[in-house]
Amino acid sequence: MARRHSNLYARKQEEYDQQIAEAILAGIKREATAIELYRRLADEAPSEQHQHDIRQALENKQA
Repeated sequence: MARRHSNLYARKQEEYDQQIAEAILAGIKREATAIELYRRLADEAPSEQHQHDIRQALENKQA
């Protein structure tokens, strides 16, 4: 009985660890998408001042 409980616990722990890893990966992907958006916006900005402001916002976000 104790062994079965131990196996169940180990399986639940693995599922939990997998969920944590997936959540971390999803967060990393969202952040990468946001960074790419800032870069594209800066590249398409109508003026150097706008480019500077967008790049500054990106730097602040990454800090």
